[in-house]
This record gives sequence, structure tokens and C-alpha cells, in this order.
Amino acid sequence: MILEQINKEKLLIVFSQEDIKKFNAIYGKSANERGNLLRVIREVLFLARVKTGFNSQNHKLMIELIEKNENCYVMATILNDEQKTSKIYKIKQNIRKCIFSFEMLEDLLCTIERVYKANPSIIDSQVVCRKKRYFMILQIVDLELAKLMPILSEYSKLIGEGSVDIARYFESCKIISDSKAIQTIGKQLTSK
Repeated sequence: MILEQINKEKLLIVFSQEDIKKFNAIYGKSANERGNLLRVIREVLFLARVKTGFNSQNHKLMIELIEKNENCYVMATILNDEQKTSKIYKIKQNIRKCIFSFEMLEDLLCTIERVYKANPSIIDSQVVCRKKRYFMILQIVDLELAKLMPILSEYSKLIGEGSVDIARYFESCKIISDSKAIQTIGKQLTSK
């Protein structure tokens, strides 16, 4: 996938055939269906904000889609209030909060190091300890979580999603790293 900010109002997104296959695998249906395509574009716009600074929040967008040479080109343009569009979709962030359980500290540290090296766009992460078990809480975009699942599932187990599950584990636990745990601990693990 290519993300290229053309100017402060325009972002070009190029999906290759491999990208489209990944999206189909993630969503279980064709990524070209309207609902799934909007979901993919929403997540990609969030990634673009993190990686390029293109901020489409609280703005009307015009999305143009062209399929050419087995690639899918998407042009996202921020519109002025005077400009009209035929359809208006509200784009929401599709962010997941997940909690992973680790049996041993070594498994947790190995996972943090591998996730840190993968350089994903993680919004926030915490590490806590409860009854001699370790837990990592991730706040992450769906698309990035799908990329990290092979790493995370090797050493840990997904035990819950959402604020209710996370609150259960935060009640009686020792906080090891309260914010940006992957960035903080991962940086220390890789600086040798």
C-alpha cells in the first residue's frame, strides 16, 4: 500500500492486488463491497494521519476510486464548506482495545521486542501484572491488529476486548508501564 500526501487537502492511496487480498482475508467478504470499502478507507485514513500527518477528521471528504492495472487508486480530498458532494459518509475511527495474557515475563518481553521492531501504529499500550501473570493492553486500529496477530498469538492469548474486560484486569493489578509501554520497553530492549 502506498500513502502519498499530495498537499494538505489531498491524499493518494494505492492498493495493490496483495493489499486487496489481505483486506478480503481480514473482513471475510469482498473489500470492494461498499460497507467494507468504507471501513478499509477509514482505517487507512487513520494510518495516513499517523504516518503522513494528513488529518481528515471533522472535514467533509470526497473519495474518488479508480481501478487500473490491477491496482486500486483512491484519492481523498478535503472539501471546503462551499463544495458539494453527492453522498456524505461520516468516517469513524475503528479502534479496538484488546488485552493479552502472558504466562511468563520472558514471553511478554519477547513479544514487546518483536512488536516494537515491526513498527506498527499503536495508539497506546499498557503492561500490568496480576497474580504472577502479565497482561498487555493494546489500543490499536483493526488493520494494524491483524498484522500483529501472528506475533501476539505466538506467546500470548487474547483474553478480552473492550473497556469492560480491561477494567476487570485493572482493578487489582500492579501497573508496570502505564502508557506507551511497547515504545518505552521496546526501545530499551533494542538499544544494545
